[in-house]
Amino acid sequence: MRLSVTTPSVAAQPHSTTNRSAFPAATALHRASGTILLLATTEDKASVNMLQALLARGGWEEITPVDASSRVWHRPDGPQNVFMWQITQGFLRADWLDKAWLTAHPSQRIQEMIFLSRHAAASGRPSLTIHPIGNPGQPFAPQEEARGEHGGIPGRCVPPSPRMAPLFRQLHGAVQDAGLAGTFEVTLEATHHGPWHMHPTMFVEIGSKEEDWGREDAAHVWADVLDKNLGLSATEENGVSIPAAEEPKLVIVGAGGGHYTPKMNDLLRHREDVLVGHILASYCFTGSEEDWKRGIDEAIQATRRAYSLPSENEEEEDGGKEETRVCVYIDKKAFKSAPRQALVQYLESRGIQCAFKENDLN
Repeated sequence: MRLSVTTPSVAAQPHSTTNRSAFPAATALHRASGTILLLATTEDKASVNMLQALLARGGWEEITPVDASSRVWHRPDGPQNVFMWQITQGFLRADWLDKAWLTAHPSQRIQEMIFLSRHAAASGRPSLTIHPIGNPGQPFAPQEEARGEHGGIPGRCVPPSPRMAPLFRQLHGAVQDAGLAGTFEVTLEATHHGPWHMHPTMFVEIGSKEEDWGREDAAHVWADVLDKNLGLSATEENGVSIPAAEEPKLVIVGAGGGHYTPKMNDLLRHREDVLVGHILASYCFTGSEEDWKRGIDEAIQATRRAYSLPSENEEEEDGGKEETRVCVYIDKKAFKSAPRQALVQYLESRGIQCAFKENDLN
């Protein structure tokens, strides 16, 4: 059955494709002490702006690039696992950047990838956004080279960065401190677009018009947040510890609602103990039953990989009980009764917890 959902009109909504594909799943990712890549591109005004704001804080030294067309910086007095890498192509189709980096640095292991990017929206409202990437709900494509209209692989999700929730909360405070709360909206976005690779990823963005992309105050807010979150300045108050794989935590996958995820935004502001994975907007549930089921499965499995959790099948085989919970947080108002029940029944049949209200997450 097709799920009948209330789909807001959103300019940033990714388009579906008629292709279909099956790709091998990524293996579990262990995040401790791996390389963190901050990626920028010369093709994006906001990306260049954010890169320059980070470089302006000082301490960065340019080192050997990955290839002749790119540039790489590192802070010798900062955390040794953080690098900034500027490429010369647009992000959406820059697939397998993780492979390119590891080919040039075979002794390293990537922890996560953070893309410095612009955000565009028809509303034109100034905003600072964070989101995971992928194309959940789109039909899979049989060809390995198949790509979505906005990059990535149709129907597949890149593992989301476990850093999204703490970064989102820090960003709120930084915007307040900078006196920009009345100017820039801070929001998550639902999972959308490319590129494709295998390591935990998020996009951090300045939007939504060209005049916003070049705003130095917005870029310096992002530089301050990333500096403190990653501990770039190596001061005691800097650096946010991302929970280790063995630490118990509550990880939320969002289902339904608008592209700018108001329900998830509210949850993360209210609950410091909650982390976030993929977020599927209502438009991910408008395709065939096969597509939306595979879409929610893909979002859950990619989230599990990002947090180094086994799949449901592996849990059943081991007979173990994980302390970390992955819960699908459903926007009840986004679904009519019958499709909402179909979604809940499907999740329950897979042994996946779901919730409609914040109180259900206790």
